[in-house]
Amino acid sequence: MTLESILELSAKETLSDYVTMIAWSPIGDTLAAASGSGEVRLLKNFVSLSLCQPTGQSIDALAFSFNGKWLAAGGQDGIITLWQMNEDVPKIVDTLECGSWVDRLVWHPTCNHLAFNCGKTVQIWDADLDEAVTNLTGIASPQDIRWSPDGKHLAIAIKATSTSGVIKTGAYLATSGS
Repeated sequence: MTLESILELSAKETLSDYVTMIAWSPIGDTLAAASGSGEVRLLKNFVSLSLCQPTGQSIDALAFSFNGKWLAAGGQDGIITLWQMNEDVPKIVDTLECGSWVDRLVWHPTCNHLAFNCGKTVQIWDADLDEAVTNLTGIASPQDIRWSPDGKHLAIAIKATSTSGVIKTGAYLATSGS
């Protein structure tokens, strides 16, 4: 069996620069794509829709929430943009100023909490309540952030030195609304 025999081109989208991230929505046929020039586009049921025009600064983190209600994008400009996906045309409902390059973000697997790097901090943001849940400070150079499948733990990979790394995990205490 060859790759050609199992893959058939359904749609093709050209962005203004190289593609840095792609993310599938967990509901429907929606794919988000981001570029090295800061562009964010959706292919919704294979119809193209621009969410963000090129800015000259890359988007390096892109993800849909577990229920497909939210799309988050962050990058070189230190801003996370949150789109609400309930409408036919998604709308920007929030921008989070981080002050430094955002290259890691991940949604909680069972609620609309977004964990992301912000300098030497990992912040957890509640998109539904539009507020920070917590700030985990003193985390130098987060290399990756991942929720456990049940959402009870958050693991953070940290670059400790040029030749070693550390993984920190901790229990996550969700709010009563989660």
